[in-house]
Order: sequence, then structure tokens, then C-alpha cells
Amino acid sequence: MRPYDCVVRTPRALLFDLDGTLLAGSGDPEAIRRTCVVLAEAQPALDANALVRINAEVWARYWPTVEQAWTLGRLASDALGMEVWRRTLRANGLDDETLVRLARSTHRKFQAAALHFYDDARALLDALPKAMRIGIVSNGASDTKRLELQALGMERRVSAVVISGEVGAAKPDPAVFRVALDQLGLAPEDVWHIGDSVTTDVLGALRAGVTAIWLNREGASSERRGIVPDLEIHALTELVPMLTHGFAK
Repeated sequence: MRPYDCVVRTPRALLFDLDGTLLAGSGDPEAIRRTCVVLAEAQPALDANALVRINAEVWARYWPTVEQAWTLGRLASDALGMEVWRRTLRANGLDDETLVRLARSTHRKFQAAALHFYDDARALLDALPKAMRIGIVSNGASDTKRLELQALGMERRVSAVVISGEVGAAKPDPAVFRVALDQLGLAPEDVWHIGDSVTTDVLGALRAGVTAIWLNREGASSERRGIVPDLEIHALTELVPMLTHGFAK
């Protein structure tokens, strides 16, 4: 990894990953638990704790079979969620589409309520110079990602939005980053990408010639993966002095 003063060009735009970088709460287990409580109240034959356990088992089996389809836009989040709850309820001996719809709508409501900026993400975005353009590069289905952007009030703040489910390619494919660069009208050397995943965010940015900044909040090691980011940070606020005062040599 290069030290700060070797990243020689202050960017004209920043690209951000969404979940795990700017956005917290997207996988909130409390939303599942609260949904199961609602279902148990609607159908007394159900036990909320058993529903939580069975839902986790269903997800663990089903998700690996559909992850790629969801990421590339061939399966919408709503259809995915409906099927998970359908299988959960069937495992409890219930084949009731009314309950499936109740489960999905309830879970979606609780999920949306759990979404929020990480504290350091809000601090960084508030500190950025007005001239600094920002964009989003995120893997996932269009319906989920657009709802997340709306929940955070981000859609009006960004100059580029690239969602894998809308373009049919996913990080670390450099094509995803090229779409973002085209939307920004900038060259790779003018842009930084910031994300929490070494294997998708860092690798994809490096392949596209974009400065790759790894947000390593948990202090993990990337050595075994052999992928070296341009910068490693542990909080987004570490970027504030670089982007507000400049540091290029």
C-alpha cells in the first residue's frame, strides 16, 4: 500500500460503495425478528423465535443459489424476499400467500427504518468541498439500491449512480467503474473509489485504473488475498484533511 503522500493527485470526484461504506443497517437482524413477531401475532400457531431460526436456515440455503441473479438484475429484491418468506412459512406448515405478502411488506418497512448513514460517512459528506462531485457504485438489485438512496436522501447529491443490477455487470468487473467514469465525464486518474470490500471495491477500482481506497473499519488483513489498495483507512473522516486542504506533492 502506498503512503498518503504518494497518492499524487487530489480527485475531482469520489465514488463510494453503498452498503458497509456509507450505509449501515441494510442487513439489520432486528428487522427479521420484528417481522416474525408480527407474523406470530397474526397467526397464533406460529412461534416468533422458531420463525427467526427457520428464516435464517432458509436464507442460508437459498441465497447462494440466487446471489448472482440478484446482483446482475435478473431477480428483483421483492421477488427474492417473497420467496424467502414463502419458504419460511411453508417450513412451518403454512402455505398462505396473504401471510407471505404481510411478511414481505412488514420486513421491508422495518428494513427501511433501520437504514442510516455511518457517523463517519455523514461527517465526511458534510465536510466535502462543494466542487467535489460524488457517485455511487454498488452491487445489488435496482429496487433495493434505489430505495436505499431515497431513504438516505442521496439521489440529489450524486452525479453518478451505477448499480450492478441495472448495468448487468458487478464489481470487481472494471466495466462498472467505466460506466461511472462516463457518467462523470472524468478520467480514471481524476477519481477515487472508496469501499469496504477488498475483493470487489479495491480490486475493481484497481482494474479500472481508479485510485482504490479500502475502508477497513474492522482492522482486517488483506495480505492473504494479495490485493493491495492505494490507501487503507479505518474511518472515512481520515479523508477530510486530504480532501479539504490538499496533500498532493
